[in-house]
Formats: sequence, C-alpha cells, structure tokens
Amino acid sequence: VFSTPGQIAVTVDWAAAQPWADPARLSLLGFSLGAIAAPAAQRRLEARGRAVGWTVLAYGGAELGELVAHHPRIHATGAAQLLGPLAARLFRPLEPALHLPHLSGRFLVIGGRDDGLIPERSARLMRELTPQPKTIRLLDGEHMGVGRGQEALLHEILGLTEAWLAAEGAVNPR
Repeated sequence: VFSTPGQIAVTVDWAAAQPWADPARLSLLGFSLGAIAAPAAQRRLEARGRAVGWTVLAYGGAELGELVAHHPRIHATGAAQLLGPLAARLFRPLEPALHLPHLSGRFLVIGGRDDGLIPERSARLMRELTPQPKTIRLLDGEHMGVGRGQEALLHEILGLTEAWLAAEGAVNPR
C-alpha cells in the first residue's frame, strides 16, 4: 500500500504505542513505490524523535522526474520530456535524493538486475545515497510483480528481507 510520508508517520506512531510493539526495534520497509516514499517518511519520523533502526528499500530509485520519464507507458507516448520535469517539481518533497543522506540506522537495499521500470541510473543513485551501514542485494529478474516467475521472486525478496531483519536483531528469528 502506498501512503504519504505523513500517513506512514501516523501509522508508525500508532503501532509503536501498541502493547505488542517494541518501539526500540522500529523498522521501515518500502517496496517499489513504497521504497520511493520511505526515505521522506523516515526523515519525518526521525525529525519527530522516532528512531528507525532498520530500513528496507526494495526496487526503488531516486530522481523522480527520471523515473516518470522512463516509465514504459509514459515513454511510449512521447510525453516523457514534459512529464518528467513536471513530476520532478510536483513530487519534490518526496524525492529520495533529498532525504537519504540525512537518515540514520541500518539499511538493506534490494534491486533487480533487469528492472524495466526503474532506470539503472535511478536505482544506482538510490544505492549510492543510502547511508552506511548498508547491505545491497541485486536479484535476477524484472521489477517485483512484473513478468514471469514473480511468485518465486516475491518469495525470494521476502525471505531475504526477513533473514536480514533477523540477523540484524530487528525481529525475533523464527
């Protein structure tokens, strides 16, 4: 589910107040569009005094104008030169490149080697701007949820995420 950074912050505040939650082990997971919004949400949380210990950014990228311009449906219309810069201006408050350098915690960045939705330049920029300590994993296949073999890819992504969170002490191992 894609939410605004403000909605994510409110949800995290609610979850942290629940009796089953451990606010000292707060994790933020963003997949696809969620990976694009997660840095802005985490920065907002940290500005409010809520530390995020572990963040997973899977199949995201930076430079929103480039992401929009290179989307296959937009690129095919020939409107990329107009819509790319427009999106960059409209969505500037969400731009991951503005928020990533200011974040703290530990990071897992997952991407696809043959991702047809996220341009390599955008994916590389997200990987480079994500602060240390970080683990980067590139998986075979297309963008998550796109193309053949997606059920197996989704299981691989979720297994990798769960194993990393457990190894980092963010969740209790099964």
